[in-house]
Amino acid sequence: MSTMPKSTYNFIPSELPRAFRDQQLHWNSPANFISPPYSEQYHYSSFQQYPVYSYYHHSFSACALQEYVMSCPPSRRPSPPLLEHKEMDEKFYRLLDELFAHPAPCVDRDEIRRLRSEVLTCLNNLAVYWIGRQAERLSLERSQLEKTVFVKAFGSHGLGLTTYNSDLDAVLVAPRYVTREEVFRGFVELLRQQENVKEVCPVENTFVPVIKFLYYGIEVDLTFAALRTTSMPDDASLLSDDILRDMDEKSVKSLNGWRVSRYLLSYVPDVKVFRAVLTFVKHWAMQRLIYSNTLGYLGGVSWAILVAHICRVNAGMSVRKHVKSFFKEFSEWNWQSRPVNINQADNPYNHIEGFVGLDAYMMPIITPCKPYQNSSFNVTRTTFHNIRQEMRSALAVLRADNHVWADVLATRNPLDEYEMFLTVISTAKCESSLHRWRGVVESKLRPMLPNLEKVNGMQRCQIFPQIYKLSDGDWQDTVHCAWIIGIDYVHPNQMNELSAVVREFRQNIQYYNHFNGSGSDQNVTVLRKTSAKLRETLTVYASSDPKK
Repeated sequence: MSTMPKSTYNFIPSELPRAFRDQQLHWNSPANFISPPYSEQYHYSSFQQYPVYSYYHHSFSACALQEYVMSCPPSRRPSPPLLEHKEMDEKFYRLLDELFAHPAPCVDRDEIRRLRSEVLTCLNNLAVYWIGRQAERLSLERSQLEKTVFVKAFGSHGLGLTTYNSDLDAVLVAPRYVTREEVFRGFVELLRQQENVKEVCPVENTFVPVIKFLYYGIEVDLTFAALRTTSMPDDASLLSDDILRDMDEKSVKSLNGWRVSRYLLSYVPDVKVFRAVLTFVKHWAMQRLIYSNTLGYLGGVSWAILVAHICRVNAGMSVRKHVKSFFKEFSEWNWQSRPVNINQADNPYNHIEGFVGLDAYMMPIITPCKPYQNSSFNVTRTTFHNIRQEMRSALAVLRADNHVWADVLATRNPLDEYEMFLTVISTAKCESSLHRWRGVVESKLRPMLPNLEKVNGMQRCQIFPQIYKLSDGDWQDTVHCAWIIGIDYVHPNQMNELSAVVREFRQNIQYYNHFNGSGSDQNVTVLRKTSAKLRETLTVYASSDPKK
């Protein structure tokens, strides 16, 4: 990536805050794009102080965007949408407003985002205080810490897609004198001392260690990245690949979420369109029960990369055409020979052969920043076919004359698709304990699916990423949650293999309890139930979060 000559970016209007004006515009073949022009300090407050151009808090004023477009060479200038496109898109935006309106009419989207920004500010203040104590202990200079942003948002909030029920993903980036062990001890203890922080649950033994907690009722997932420098670099340096040198693997993976979010905002030609299309696609995936990285579907990063690709190849088209193109493109994509890779200029993995082991994955989607990874590594044969079938169904609806958007977003009912289910019930002594325990059980469910697929006579099976409660007599008075797995097999009398799979799943849970010292009050039960029986007793768990 090279920097544009100064004469091409000195048009940025003076009414933007200094942190905005000091950012450079970058030139990235085959099209121009603007790096997100806000530091994290302004990320928290400037949206409310300055006029914004686009739907979900676009970072540029209308004046800046207009002058940027006029500065582009004619061959690379975005095509203005037709008037009919504008009218259709306005209807689409109103649909999004209706979909994500808070149940309480007095709470608007600006208030929802402001609360999450305040949580980030509070977390950063805690980090400044705690890291300052670490610096004092080592007799290091701490005078500049108060001006430093250690906590950086990514995921939905980082991309500007905040809704009232979305959680908050963030990474705590710290100098090298702060260790992971100290964070998961000292900083966790500091969190527990805060009046508005509840249910703090550090999870260290995982692919990306995370601290889970509730802050003002908002679910927060906080990861940690330790740099190899004694001072905190600026955002531009954190986006450079050089910053990754000598960092430990877990820190690199933790920082990658923030780096990917910033790259995506820079990559798409129109951030407003990107946010609108991604909002629609994510809601569709949740409604159709195919949104869950943990259970073998696609998570937020994968959906965002797919939408970014569509936005780049359909620049200048209406939002509605972007949505239709999304379902057409990826329902017909040749996944076995071509991964989705939006950073082809710097990424050697443009084909399956370039990525060692990639041919073993069903739906390869490569992250655009180093270290390059397959963000959809959890997808199984069954979940892949489920995702593709849902895309084809959505495309069929959109191709129909006088189609209704509500038909695409219709809520899926698993009980209409299977006659028999395995019901996995997790119990604990209290809601706080269940909140931690259900994450453990859910992580063991996905490895169970390939074993179910191998059962003799199993035609299809599916884990649905929705958490339920049972209201029948045996479970009515217990603290519990449940998942359902639809099974369709041709040899219903041959239950030995199915029982063996269930037994292995329960043994994995027992091993976890044994090696992690979990109490006997945490348990898992697996029952076979018919769809008719579940219709009488099954309700959606109130705090269900299918997004992970």
